[in-house]
Amino acid sequence: LEGATEDTVICIASAPSVYAIINKKDPSTLPTKHIYLFEFDKRFELLSGADHFGFYDYNEPLNFREDLRGKVDRLLLDPPFLEPECQQKSSESVKALLKGPNSKLITCTGERMGEQVKSNYKDIHTTSFHPEHKNGLSNEFRCYANFECSQWKFEN
Repeated sequence: LEGATEDTVICIASAPSVYAIINKKDPSTLPTKHIYLFEFDKRFELLSGADHFGFYDYNEPLNFREDLRGKVDRLLLDPPFLEPECQQKSSESVKALLKGPNSKLITCTGERMGEQVKSNYKDIHTTSFHPEHKNGLSNEFRCYANFECSQWKFEN
């Protein structure tokens, strides 16, 4: 949300817990009303409401809400599986959603997917932010982004 304006379009894909945290904030403190959740599990539409929800199946990477194609300024993605095919197909969705070269991308996934992530996206780097889960994670996870901010710097 840092630096977003009222016109910024944000998409949270396959990360309903992130959307839930944003959704708990006082709406008057959010810089934009254009925050969308893309998720396979349609039950999460209750969280976002129909206007801010998009069904998303990484197996059909270009089958999503047409009104957001090429319009997303910022995208956060947590691919559901630590498999190269999932990473590759998810990256097709990202490239179709993002507005342009100045769009911001964050993807959090297993450290072992690092080379795959870097081959899928131009100008993406491992960040100093290390995702944690309240119940622990069985795999080391990393945050990759194409920008630095107050929350992280590039590690490499």
